[in-house]
Amino acid sequence: VIVTIFTCLYSAASSVFARYAETALIYIGDFFEHVFGFIFDDLSFGRFMHFCFGLIVTAGLLIAFFDKSLQQIEVKCKEQLNRVRKNVNQTTIWFEVAKVFSGSLLTKKLALKTEFIIGFISFAALNILLLFLNGIDIWWLWLGKGRNFAEINYSADLHDGTNSLIFSIGLAMAIIIYFFRGNLNFYSKSKTLRILAFAWMVQNLILIVSVLIRDGYYIEFYGLTYKRIGVLVFALLCIIGLISVYIKVSKQKTFFYLLKLNGNIWFALLLLFSLINWDVFIVKYNLSHSDSISVDADYLLSLSDKTLPVLDRNRTKLQYTESKTEYRTEIAKPETLESNQRKLNQRIGFFK
Repeated sequence: VIVTIFTCLYSAASSVFARYAETALIYIGDFFEHVFGFIFDDLSFGRFMHFCFGLIVTAGLLIAFFDKSLQQIEVKCKEQLNRVRKNVNQTTIWFEVAKVFSGSLLTKKLALKTEFIIGFISFAALNILLLFLNGIDIWWLWLGKGRNFAEINYSADLHDGTNSLIFSIGLAMAIIIYFFRGNLNFYSKSKTLRILAFAWMVQNLILIVSVLIRDGYYIEFYGLTYKRIGVLVFALLCIIGLISVYIKVSKQKTFFYLLKLNGNIWFALLLLFSLINWDVFIVKYNLSHSDSISVDADYLLSLSDKTLPVLDRNRTKLQYTESKTEYRTEIAKPETLESNQRKLNQRIGFFK
């Protein structure tokens, strides 16, 4: 399940990875069709699924349950509706039903050996999966190979891909924290699991570099916006998070330590970033690079009134300038210089 989730995330992040993943799924599907397809030559798949569903429904008649939980649930059910005050320790009927089929999995932790095997398989598979994605990014993005294919999917990879990668990095840290949350830290064979987890952390750092390169290209071609700055901030927080997770795993720290460390760092960064007037910074950067980026005058005019002095001094630059990027990505049709200057004069007029 974990591998499937990350495969979907990486496919959303990279169109190249998605193409290879689709090809792999087709081959896997063909393999199972050749191996097991003969079963359904004379049997409808729909009828087979209907039979399985019926088997599940009638399981009570065919399978002997020694657990009396279902009977206890039935006894607790009342025909007359009564008001029941909420109790935090009270479990729902659905929890009790699930408990019948899952045994003690819902109430007890997995045995260390079982949890180690699950963690080992998960980290090994995820390392292979991420290695494939990082290989694609290094070849296509870092080294600039496969330019023609990248040109077609450049915008999609930047907008959708970056969000998926950031989410996948956060999910990766959560999975590492989950497996190293308790006694598995002291398991005799946990060194192997730590090595796999550290390798996955390093690969996630490489993934962050790919995110920074994507965002850097977009800033180089189209200038700064709050979203592009946000990507840089999230990437920085992911780096800090991965480093703190490494300390947690290597030094066998608690989850509270992780929250405390990251909370202090995030609060310090919040205070530091609040010292910067981001509206003015964005306007100054974009207008100073107007000869090399596509200036989005509408966006600059939508920022706060603090930017008006800078915009007034650079009013001749409030027009669309062709991007020097070789990807030929189009943006919305710009308004004329005169129209933008009228908007600026109207805003300045409120203060006269």
